[in-house]
Amino acid sequence: HARRLMELLQGYKAVSVFGGETGLVHDENEVTDITIDYDIFCDDFEKGLYDVVIGSQVMDEGFNLPSIGAVIIAGAGKASIPNIQRIG
Repeated sequence: HARRLMELLQGYKAVSVFGGETGLVHDENEVTDITIDYDIFCDDFEKGLYDVVIGSQVMDEGFNLPSIGAVIIAGAGKASIPNIQRIG
């Protein structure tokens, strides 16, 4: 679903982050697979290089991005502890 969301976000500085150090980014007029270094990604996000980040479960723990303005948890499970961890 991330690829389709990225296509819909054409015109925004959007990135999609998956596990295994992979993700998607806009490359001119198409969505391209990329390799993600999480430390560099976090720095780039804090510098304002991305407007929108689409994350998977890889972002459930260990990510601290205080400049995030809003989070949409799509497809969240029913268990409260993982959801609280995501929000934190």
